[in-house]
Amino acid sequence: MAPLVNYYLTKIKLNMAYFTIRLELNNHDNGDYELLHEEMEKEKMIRVVKDNTGKVYDLPTGTYNNVSNQTTQQIYDAAVSAVARVIAKKPLNDKREKKDYELIVTRDPEGRKWKLNANTDKSKLPKSSALL
Repeated sequence: MAPLVNYYLTKIKLNMAYFTIRLELNNHDNGDYELLHEEMEKEKMIRVVKDNTGKVYDLPTGTYNNVSNQTTQQIYDAAVSAVARVIAKKPLNDKREKKDYELIVTRDPEGRKWKLNANTDKSKLPKSSALL
């Protein structure tokens, strides 16, 4: 590989960060989390993590993973956009209460450590294997 190309590939890799996104729906209806999972995946936020051996682990409910060179603000905005699309479909729940959410986004440029169960729920895997 040419030294200049290798330099840019290394630079791109170094700019990658690991994001953990925790999003909880308040006053949700049955089915809202399934919609949220679909919308979050459209934003490249998935419900599993993969270790450096390729083993895949399930994240806790309402927790998403993203590995990218985006900023924390960009990831936050994308998550807000995804949840807004879910809420816009039906702003009030079956009890006529306003739907809302709580969100936190954390960024770690070096990686993460976890103790999670190995993936057994195939529905948590992203539709596109490119996201893994």
